[in-house]
Amino acid sequence: MEVLGESQAGGDTQPDSETEKAKASSDDALLAALRGFVRRAGNQPEEKTEDQEKISGFQAVVLLVFVLDAVLLYPEFQSWFENPLFKFALKMAPWLLGATAFAYSEKARAWLLTQCRRPWLAVLAVLLLVPLVVLRQPIFSVKVRVGADGISPGCEDNRVALRQLEDRLFLLTLPDLAKPYKISITDHHNDKFSRPSSITLGRFRVARATIAQIPVVGKLFGSPELSLAPLYRVYTVSNKDGYIDVEGVFQEGFFQQDSLTGSSCSPIQSNKREQRAVRCNIGEGTDALMLPRGWYDLTLFREGCKKPLTHWEVKAGENETIDLNKLCPS
Repeated sequence: MEVLGESQAGGDTQPDSETEKAKASSDDALLAALRGFVRRAGNQPEEKTEDQEKISGFQAVVLLVFVLDAVLLYPEFQSWFENPLFKFALKMAPWLLGATAFAYSEKARAWLLTQCRRPWLAVLAVLLLVPLVVLRQPIFSVKVRVGADGISPGCEDNRVALRQLEDRLFLLTLPDLAKPYKISITDHHNDKFSRPSSITLGRFRVARATIAQIPVVGKLFGSPELSLAPLYRVYTVSNKDGYIDVEGVFQEGFFQQDSLTGSSCSPIQSNKREQRAVRCNIGEGTDALMLPRGWYDLTLFREGCKKPLTHWEVKAGENETIDLNKLCPS
């Protein structure tokens, strides 16, 4: 009886290996059935040959280049991927497509590996990779010339390196061309009568300014220097509302939205060739125009009165006040 009890107890504690094997076998069968269903849903063969599974060294290299292209191109289309509608579509795709989504992913993988065998696509991927890598190197720069001492350029991006080459000439080296850069010009000696001006330099403008610095070849791309100045106040006095048309040769970037914001001025059509014009509203009492240093032709308008002021100088510092009450009396 004791021997029988011990044998029964030992039988209770012994692991049921046959049950576990049967459970693992059923799990494998279920997984194989699911894979077969996915392949049939995607019209794919049940089994893949060894040649289809094997990836050659050439395919691996081309695939790596494609991945680098995608990584470097992502910032260009990042706003698309951050769109709420796109994110919602990505979340809903697996629910709507179900098992078909997995089948399509297998087909996409096979299609991509097939494309990686094409030499002309490999050449195209490399040709795309080269400029993408170059655009992210700190090799682009802009020369900025200012008109007086105490004036210096700056950039809101701290990665931009500023270096003074000579008197009133600065070199701004950009970290890359992944985005436009906003450059500001400030007069530290006349801040009471001036306001910093700004210009946003896009990729093509920066590339042209960089190439223009190369001897001989650079002459084909314009001046190697960018002449910029802050905006100076020209005070106006009027007991009624009016406006002033300003015509002349303005510095580059003046007509960008950042420069005109808050100045009550808007671009208009100029009557003279190779010149541009703005119309600035003048409020009642004391007001001010914000203009770069230079010579301009002004036309004052107030309640039917039209008064031209030709060859008006805007100086770096305090400027003569325009009194509409005297120049254009009502």
